Amino acid sequence: MLDPTRIEPTLDALRRAWEGQPDLSLSTLFGILAGQGVGWGASDEALIQALDSMSAQHPPLLPLGADGLAKGAWLATCNGGRVMVTLTRDSSGAACVIVRRRDKSSTSPGQPVVWKYAGLRPAGPGRPLVIKDMDGIEHRLGVVDLLTAVRTTTAPAAELEGRTRRRIGDSCYVIRTTEGLLLLERRAYNFTTGRRTVDCDAMEWSRVEQCRPGQPLILALPGGRQRDCGAVEEVFLAQ
Repeated sequence: MLDPTRIEPTLDALRRAWEGQPDLSLSTLFGILAGQGVGWGASDEALIQALDSMSAQHPPLLPLGADGLAKGAWLATCNGGRVMVTLTRDSSGAACVIVRRRDKSSTSPGQPVVWKYAGLRPAGPGRPLVIKDMDGIEHRLGVVDLLTAVRTTTAPAAELEGRTRRRIGDSCYVIRTTEGLLLLERRAYNFTTGRRTVDCDAMEWSRVEQCRPGQPLILALPGGRQRDCGAVEEVFLAQ
């Protein structure tokens, strides 16, 4: 007889993986596992390992340290994808929040906002995302649909330099420059702030020619043109 004590940890692993992606039906969850080679006849050990891998990528609760800050870098998708919140660190190690809002009736994203935070309440799918800024004010940013682990990098500017549009994939970078904020994904959106308005210049790009702190951010555009977007101050991997 197989050891019956294996059942509880197996069900716990299933619960964590499913609670991390509650929009999935159980049959869809098992379909994903089957696509990873964990199907009929797989051992319980292989199943637990695959489920743990899923919950590490999409946890049911945001991992917090003793200081109340997020452990690692995370993307919280909120309000049906209309609000995207990244919890990460800047180059000095300070905990930062990147908030991106998308109006589904618009083809362009809203201006990203980057600020340092001092703590947050426990958060996960189905829970509100409440983050406290450095002045002690709590910001309610919506209800979490999904948490996704974001790859951590110690030198986002260095890895971005030379990157082509074809290679950026689904990644998203937020770059603070002396001119404003630039959102770099499959298109580039350069946000500059005037006295009363925020201007967004959307552009196609082909390659990041230069991206170094203190130096101009140079994007290669179609037709052999180049665009100087201002000196780089900070680079964040937001997604």
